[in-house]
Amino acid sequence: MKKPVDTSSYNTRWDTTDLLRCKIDNNEIAGPDIVKDPESWIANRLTLRRRDMAEPFDERLTDGRWIRISERMLEGGSTIRMYTDITASKVGEYRFLSAVEDSQDALAFWDQRDKLIMRNDAFEALLFTPEENLLPGVSCVEALRIAAECHFRCGDDEPEAWIQERLRRHLLPDNRELWRHRDGRWFLVNEHRSRDGGIVTRLSDVTEVKENERAMIERGTTLSGTVHQLEMSKSMFEKQSAEHVHALEKLAVAKAELEAANASRSRFLSIISHELRTPMNAIIGFSEILKSEMLGPIGTKNMSNTPAISSPAASISSRS
Repeated sequence: MKKPVDTSSYNTRWDTTDLLRCKIDNNEIAGPDIVKDPESWIANRLTLRRRDMAEPFDERLTDGRWIRISERMLEGGSTIRMYTDITASKVGEYRFLSAVEDSQDALAFWDQRDKLIMRNDAFEALLFTPEENLLPGVSCVEALRIAAECHFRCGDDEPEAWIQERLRRHLLPDNRELWRHRDGRWFLVNEHRSRDGGIVTRLSDVTEVKENERAMIERGTTLSGTVHQLEMSKSMFEKQSAEHVHALEKLAVAKAELEAANASRSRFLSIISHELRTPMNAIIGFSEILKSEMLGPIGTKNMSNTPAISSPAASISSRS
């Protein structure tokens, strides 16, 4: 382990490269890229910093926190850097993604244009074909076409007719139906609209339930137990879907609030910069008048003090 660097004797006017190296030496920043090649990581950070309109980027600290870093170049080459703690948002995001991936059901989320936003591994495996990849941006029609042509039975319908009927039901506020896979499995399709106008699709394997139902019919027994089981499953699926959608919406709201806060800070700093420059210019100008003795002699002692006025004022003006 590297020994922490003593920064107490450092000049407060570091350049960015020295500052980044100091943070790495003190183990303040985490991440595999830093451990593998710290110099390449520093070079990438410097490239991002040179962009006038650089987008904010996220960084994980060694204590587990996440920060969002926003940088803004000022006139004269100085930089304003803002750090925002987004740990809570990141934790919520990871928990939601983990819940989606851990689900045994096939889950897909579609935006208002019916384009795929996200799907879990179970959904991708269910509709996998070597020729097609279900990547974000794929339309629901394309996914239904893969389902009809490669995976699910269309009954008495032609594949195109089956696709159009499925699309019609998909666009309803609430849709529940059973699909039969070509390998014999049954899937309960449960779809509903999210608060942002998108659609959540869940495919649950109910083959065991359907087989039990068939066996009960053959034995001439009642189906009430199966119906109750299906209703309980339906209630559970609806609750889980609502929780997933709510988590996505909370993440979107948190992101919007962070962006609004960053914009407000930038406006505030711009105003402060302007308000500082005006009085500093006046101070610099008056100090030049004193040095030139335009208003009369000021004496050797007073003349020697004029740099103490002009130099700090010029320094502050150049930074603002």
